[in-house]
Amino acid sequence: MDDYESAQLLFKGGKYSKTVHVLHNTTEKALKAAILAERKRPPYGAGGHNLVRLYQMVESELKLSPKLVRTIDDLSPLYLPSEYPDA
Repeated sequence: MDDYESAQLLFKGGKYSKTVHVLHNTTEKALKAAILAERKRPPYGAGGHNLVRLYQMVESELKLSPKLVRTIDDLSPLYLPSEYPDA
C-alpha cells in the first residue's frame, strides 16, 4: 500500500488528523527528493517540515499547477496540529 492509498483509507475511516499527517509527509518526501535532485541541501529542524519553504527551494525547477501550489500552501500549516493535536 502506498502513502496515497493509506491517506484514502484513513480519510474514509474518519481519521482526518492522520490523513493530513500522511499527506504532509508524502509531500515533504517528494519535495525533499526534488531538492536533493538539484544537488541542494534541504533544511533541518522545523524548517524541514515547512512545505512552502521546501517548495520555494525548487520552485524554478518544478512547474506545478496553481492548484498544487495552493494545496502546498493549505497543507503546510496543518502539520503541527496533526502531529500534536493538543499543541
